[in-house]
Amino acid sequence: MASDLLAAAPERRSRAHRATLGAFVALGVAAGSWGSRIPDIRDHLDLAEGSLGTALLGLSVGAVAGAWLGGLLVRRFGSRRVVTGAWLLVGALLVLPGAAGTWAQLALGLLALGLGIGVLDVSMNGAGIQLEAAAARPLLNGLHAGWSGGVLVGAALGSLAVAAGLAVGAHLALAGAVIVVSGTLLGPAAPDGRIATGSHQDDAAAGGVPPRRRHRWRLPALAAIGGFLFLSEGAMLDWFGVLVREDLDGGEILGAVAVTGFSAGGLAGRLLGDRLTLRWGAGRLVRLGVVVSGAGLAFALASPSAVPVPVLLVVVGAGMAPAIPLAFAAAGRIHGEHGIAVVTTAGYGCYLAGPALIGWLADAVGLHTALLVPLALILAVVALAWSTSDLAPFPT
Repeated sequence: MASDLLAAAPERRSRAHRATLGAFVALGVAAGSWGSRIPDIRDHLDLAEGSLGTALLGLSVGAVAGAWLGGLLVRRFGSRRVVTGAWLLVGALLVLPGAAGTWAQLALGLLALGLGIGVLDVSMNGAGIQLEAAAARPLLNGLHAGWSGGVLVGAALGSLAVAAGLAVGAHLALAGAVIVVSGTLLGPAAPDGRIATGSHQDDAAAGGVPPRRRHRWRLPALAAIGGFLFLSEGAMLDWFGVLVREDLDGGEILGAVAVTGFSAGGLAGRLLGDRLTLRWGAGRLVRLGVVVSGAGLAFALASPSAVPVPVLLVVVGAGMAPAIPLAFAAAGRIHGEHGIAVVTTAGYGCYLAGPALIGWLADAVGLHTALLVPLALILAVVALAWSTSDLAPFPT
């Protein structure tokens, strides 16, 4: 059963769009709220860095499993029930990390939360692709901007909770309650049905790759885009603050500003992404974006001073940002929820591996040299951009 949005009234489509955007924002708020309290949870449980890292592994493992489960559930029950159910589940499970009294409870709580996150991630992206097909224009970058904005809001509220002395358990319970209420109110308006696949137009100029070979290699190429950029994003979020603070002697404040600059650039890139997709086409936008991002990262790594790095990371984040939503969109249109699950799994797996890989390389060859890995992976996306360019259900 395909989405019912194609025949729906404009008011119904508008409500469905608001509901889907709400799911993206809610997931971002959950991520920002949890992430802002990790140091407090570590201190409360008196965890060593290795123990905390092992517990965090549960979140990623759960998200990978949830991504696969989400695809199956949407195929069975349709997106509306899965988006709403996963939305409520994420809000309810957000209390578990804050309530944990032992390492085992924290690890199990994060595993469960990750499972809900993975299901919601796949189902809400599927709903977004249904909205794009109904509107005959790109929307997924704008929806992902909602996630980015939600992360910033969740992190900011977490900082206020810390400043006010609010206990972790109370803070996460309050954030979870807000997410549950929003899901109860907005979730029933989400798009129903499944992604309609197979209706596409071949782009004869898609990198000079013959149509049959394009279809055979498309999903692996899209999964590689997801893996390469998720790994690069995780590495830069975890390690560029360290680079600025220690290697470039920029201090703690400038290090935090550098990471914030990268996140802010990502938000800006996604806010502009849908408009630029209509203007340039998906494949061209991905290519131009990663070239700009790679240039910004190269200048940041070559800078002898920490001062220009935050501005350069804004450019890096903005250039990378549109590619992930466009990879999800292309994967979903040709392979449905299964395609989204494949790209999501590759992304989460590489996001998990990235910081550890960079840390290991930094011990061996230094942090500056280790961060050439994300630079190489970002630029490698240039050769994969064709996979996003010839399945658009709207004019490009």
